[in-house]
Amino acid sequence: PRSIPRFALGFGLGLAVSGALLVSGGDSLSTMFDRTVRFQAERGSPFSIWGLYEIEGLQRAWQVIAVALALGIALAVRRRRDDIVGLAACAGAILVALQAGVTHWFYLYDVWVFPLFLLAVVGRAALREGAVADTPEDPAPLPPPPPHPPVATTA
Repeated sequence: PRSIPRFALGFGLGLAVSGALLVSGGDSLSTMFDRTVRFQAERGSPFSIWGLYEIEGLQRAWQVIAVALALGIALAVRRRRDDIVGLAACAGAILVALQAGVTHWFYLYDVWVFPLFLLAVVGRAALREGAVADTPEDPAPLPPPPPHPPVATTA
């Protein structure tokens, strides 16, 4: 496994190179920030409870709760779970919590969560039936393949 400092260094280097390439196109980083992050943050929208009723204080509280939930789940998963099913369920819960706090939410964003939901539900059912192993260290043996019938030859 890779070490965290090595990963952080690679990520930072990639981010710096990407930023340099973007700036070399003529736009400054502040212009790109204004047209992406700031635009999305300041945008109004009637597609969520926050945009429809303009209850910013409650929205900020939800966002803080969602980030705290994400951090709490991340710490719990890091220390206690190694299975992909639990990871998918936790990632789906985090994504739903974070999406619920945005001003412009659209129902088509559900497709971001659906693969995680499907993996968690189907994977948990498969674990319950014993079809797959819960952890990589405890692999379930594969059943033997079915016997093939003899091939008839024509003369």
